[in-house]
Amino acid sequence: MSDRFKFRPEFKKALHDAKVADIKKPYLKRKGYIVKEHYEIEKGLNVDLYIETPKKNLIFKVIVHPVNPKDQKMVDTLCKLSAQLGYEFRTVSVILPVTPDIEIEWFNEALFDYFVTAQQDFLNRFSTHAQYEELESDIQSMTITHFEKSVYVYGDILVSTKFGSHRDVAHSDGLKSNHRFPYEGKFFLNFEQEKIEGAKGLSIDDSAW
Repeated sequence: MSDRFKFRPEFKKALHDAKVADIKKPYLKRKGYIVKEHYEIEKGLNVDLYIETPKKNLIFKVIVHPVNPKDQKMVDTLCKLSAQLGYEFRTVSVILPVTPDIEIEWFNEALFDYFVTAQQDFLNRFSTHAQYEELESDIQSMTITHFEKSVYVYGDILVSTKFGSHRDVAHSDGLKSNHRFPYEGKFFLNFEQEKIEGAKGLSIDDSAW
């Protein structure tokens, strides 16, 4: 995966929450154990799990790697505080999965054709002389079943715009500008014809315009 396309926060949160659920599951079944989630052990300082047991109290902090400096500082603080309070402190690491590269030789060309033919409404909001120039794509996942062949894609597309009178534009004297717009969405594939048959949830971000 290229550096431009990071795992989104909601994906990292889902991994984090799933790990917390896995950790607490066996403790919930034990007699005499009290399990508290998102527990504040000190004002403004929370842990993912606080577990009271007949012998000792445990606290867990789940960290999704790579760890940013703020999270690392919190872990250090929790470690010291746990020792002061007599708790057993445990950190649990979650490593983000490595996404394999998925390449379809004809995909970029087919996707560009799809934008040109099916996404003209997006251009109309900028200029009567706007057009797509090129695009980049990063396939995040692929689904191939008897009923569906699709990919989920992040990328950006370059749009050129020209402003001015029809005469100026015709003589290349109009004001020109280029802008890249991030997009993401699910695209349905026709492998036999090497084309995009449609899209679902396509979002083109023009907030920077």
